[in-house]
Amino acid sequence: MVRAIRNAITKQKTVRALLHAIERHRPFHLAASLLGDRQVRRIYWNYLVRRRQMREALLARGALPRNLYIEGTNACNADCVFCGYGRMQRPKLVMSMDLFRSVIDQYVALGGKAIGFTPIVGDPMIDRLLFDRLDYLEATPAIKYVGFYTNSIGLTPEKIDRLFTYRRLQLSMNISFGGFDRDTYKAVMGVDRFEPVRENVLYLLSQLESREHPNVRVKLDYRCPDLEAGRTDPFIARIEECIKHGVVRQDTLHGVFDSFGGMIAEEDLASAGLRRNIGMPKMGPCEILFTKPIVLADGRVNACAERDLEATLIIGDLKQESLERILTGPRRTALMESFYRNRLATVCAGCTVYQSVYNPRAKVWSNQLNWEPAASVEDPAA
Repeated sequence: MVRAIRNAITKQKTVRALLHAIERHRPFHLAASLLGDRQVRRIYWNYLVRRRQMREALLARGALPRNLYIEGTNACNADCVFCGYGRMQRPKLVMSMDLFRSVIDQYVALGGKAIGFTPIVGDPMIDRLLFDRLDYLEATPAIKYVGFYTNSIGLTPEKIDRLFTYRRLQLSMNISFGGFDRDTYKAVMGVDRFEPVRENVLYLLSQLESREHPNVRVKLDYRCPDLEAGRTDPFIARIEECIKHGVVRQDTLHGVFDSFGGMIAEEDLASAGLRRNIGMPKMGPCEILFTKPIVLADGRVNACAERDLEATLIIGDLKQESLERILTGPRRTALMESFYRNRLATVCAGCTVYQSVYNPRAKVWSNQLNWEPAASVEDPAA
């Protein structure tokens, strides 16, 4: 079967060119993927055999993305080794409430239900208007789901208490956690803030246990090397106890990170004991174009909320046109088509977060958030 797939692939000129490009840079990864990775084989199969059918299914989704992201601010209080924040040239801004309300009103008119406050870089907890924004969303019945990542440096007890006051919104908070001791945390997160983070997390855990609030869900995302086997201390034990009883969830990358759009080198990560992944072969459009557009603090709309640090994938400006016009406009379509022509934007070419729309496990095929009201919803922050 693998031989048949490879033969079929090499008979197609466009795909052959892409394969040659991949083989020049990552021959061993390509060979291992084709021979040993069932998921990669399914992506190739879908691209070759089911491409038209799946493309039509995507277009049937309409212009409304799975989730809309809002850059309340692109400022951060950390300088993580795996993030491009310290190299950003864009000015640090805070979105005005007038612009925010306009975005939400237009989004709701399109049928939007889910908002993500995770910016390309930055931390929502240092957005001075965060709770004004949440108040507005709480008072907007159409908005049901709000999610975000935070490093929890600014997640003070006062802010934690405030988050528990929202009774209608389903809040999903992911904590990007850089280590279980001061030295590891500083190496990964770039700042010496382990102690306040530890205290903030412990307070959050205590409040999650003591309050009845099913609308607040928390996940700890470990952004550090895996713990040594058998290592424990009171902090680790407390977290593990809460995970065991379902108070919080956990996830880990096992110390393996992406290239942040080609910006982060292996040696950058190695300094903190981390490794870099090499990504997946690019077959067809990236699902992020369908799932995670972001409105920047200045009103421009970027097609990708993931790794486009300098916002080079701009598809419109809300100061000049409506959100609907931007989401249905030619710039977004052209970006999607660029993957078929193998003429990728620089940031896309170097990105290892890429996920093909032809992967049946991609979020673009999940009927969640904006695409279907569901009793059990995935993390809007993810």
